[in-house]
Amino acid sequence: MGKETVKVKVSAQRRKKRVYRRFSDEAVEQAVVVVWDVFHRVCGTRLIPLIRANLRTLVAEFKLLREVQTKLARGIRSTVERMLGRERKLRKPGGKGATKPGTLLYVEPRPNLDQLERNESRWYSESAS
Repeated sequence: MGKETVKVKVSAQRRKKRVYRRFSDEAVEQAVVVVWDVFHRVCGTRLIPLIRANLRTLVAEFKLLREVQTKLARGIRSTVERMLGRERKLRKPGGKGATKPGTLLYVEPRPNLDQLERNESRWYSESAS
């Protein structure tokens, strides 16, 4: 095998970032959140098939626009999860919890029999009543 010279062209140009058409607008996002509430806040993976199966009922019940209806019909799980992520973050309870640790966590260990025999005071009565 011989030594070969390889020419490499280095470019200073950056690749252009792809620009996609936005799937969701404010109306679609609000519709997804309302439908999510109707279906008891299930995850996005389960929500998409529920939306597709019940689309006619949802359109009749909430009077969805044709554009929102078509976008919900071809909804993508990851996009819906992204929309719901914002809503979940807003609805997540925050702040300090009011529960304090119980006193049972700090119970002193019971003394063993040798220690009890050495103590003059007894923790039980010797006479049977």
